[in-house]
Amino acid sequence: MELRAINVSNFDGAPEWKTKVESKTLSYGIISSKSIKEQRESLPIFRLKDELIGAIANNQVLVMIGETGSVKSTQLPQYMVEMMNTATA
Repeated sequence: MELRAINVSNFDGAPEWKTKVESKTLSYGIISSKSIKEQRESLPIFRLKDELIGAIANNQVLVMIGETGSVKSTQLPQYMVEMMNTATA
């Protein structure tokens, strides 16, 4: 038995939502000429980096409270990885 995939979007019976979604150009956010390092350093949380690293290092439990979009779930894990990398180097 041979199975083959079909491209449903080219099929006349494709759902309307799928036809509309596939015809749009994808966007992944604002294109920046800054390097990733420069972008990270321009975030508001960056000025607290040393304090946050100290708090993480000196406490077994740390509760972070911040507004949605305050990069808690993106930058803090990166800071912790940096801490691990410098500890093992």
